[in-house]
Amino acid sequence: MSNIGVLHSPNSQSDPQTPLRGLFLAPDRHPPDRVDVSILFFQEIAARGQRIDYLLQSAIPETRHRIIPLEQDAGRVFLAPTNPGTSFFSRLHKRLMDLRNDLRVFGLARKNRYDYIQVRDKFLSGLAGLLAARLTRTRFFFWMSYPMPDDDLEKVRQGGARYPLLYAIRGRFNGFLLYKVLLPAADHAFVQSEQMKRDLTAKGIDPAKMTPVPMGVADAAIPADPGQEEMDPDCVAYLGSLSRVRRMDMVIRAMAELVHRRPATRLLLVGEGDVPEDRKYLEKLAHELGISEHCEFTGFLPLEQAWARIRSASVCLSPFYPLPLLLSTSPTKLVEYMALARPVVATDHPEQRLVLEQSGAGLCTPFEPEPFARAVQTLLDDPNRAREMGRKGREWMVNNRVYSRIADRLQQVYEQQCRTESAGGKA
Repeated sequence: MSNIGVLHSPNSQSDPQTPLRGLFLAPDRHPPDRVDVSILFFQEIAARGQRIDYLLQSAIPETRHRIIPLEQDAGRVFLAPTNPGTSFFSRLHKRLMDLRNDLRVFGLARKNRYDYIQVRDKFLSGLAGLLAARLTRTRFFFWMSYPMPDDDLEKVRQGGARYPLLYAIRGRFNGFLLYKVLLPAADHAFVQSEQMKRDLTAKGIDPAKMTPVPMGVADAAIPADPGQEEMDPDCVAYLGSLSRVRRMDMVIRAMAELVHRRPATRLLLVGEGDVPEDRKYLEKLAHELGISEHCEFTGFLPLEQAWARIRSASVCLSPFYPLPLLLSTSPTKLVEYMALARPVVATDHPEQRLVLEQSGAGLCTPFEPEPFARAVQTLLDDPNRAREMGRKGREWMVNNRVYSRIADRLQQVYEQQCRTESAGGKA
């Protein structure tokens, strides 16, 4: 199926004066909480004139299908019901309801003259989207934000999979669909980073049809005053996932090294793991290392509250365990720290290294406790240098990673792909 092609019909060459119309299938719940959907698409891309219909599942208990019109005639959300239960069969029922909703792609594609059908991080539904696009002779785009099949297989290897056999089967099946069918057949693919583009090129995907779209920050979320005067000289902070696969134990061990050198230092961790055991493991390790009183775990917090807590930090942390599946990510936390004008200590990671080199916003170290602790101490001991790094990072982020700038570049790609007769077409 990797050779599935489309010869776009004559009316698929959109009039430059006509707003583009798209159909978007995504794993997000409605209302979406991921900023690359709620901000980038619902707000920024909509503001550039696109009219997009979305196939999403409800975030709150819902027993029936609904159609929700978006503001300013920006499209509609075709909402799937959900099952809020946590048992295996409740989760299965929830996924089946989501899949049933996604299969509406065939009817919607027939009834509407979409310029493109786009699927993000869904594989069986992605196959349905691809077939619907081919049957209606329109363009098919795939958006890959994370190597999810590889993540399933990694969790099995690390012993962190809730249902190991199911995760193994799902990882291999979805990996086949992603790398052998969906990406090769897509007219265009949006990927998370330059590193992901390189990784997929190595798998045989044409680099000419891939566009990296890194994570950003909503323009309205950037505080007018970053509040550098609020920086606590002894506080370092981490915002993000505590998932076991991310090996956050390295940060706890680095903190033990740091406390030995600077006894007043405190670590603030804002976030939660995939399962309760992830956080408990880190709390237990902090206790074993004798630094429990130096570590505060807040759990998950809404973004506004999380940023309010992070403002107290003098140094922010962005560790990424160098697993192949994590090397292609675009760390949200890094640009969020920069929006707050906080200096960053990050571990060596393609995207992080690139951003820190271009911005001068912090220091990059190996993923090891001792050099990581030493870098944090360097900035804590030189607050003037740390503040200057924070200011440089904020300036670079505003010029490069706010979603209005990202949306401008993204809209150009959609226009290029959809306004020309041969865009992505294969005879």
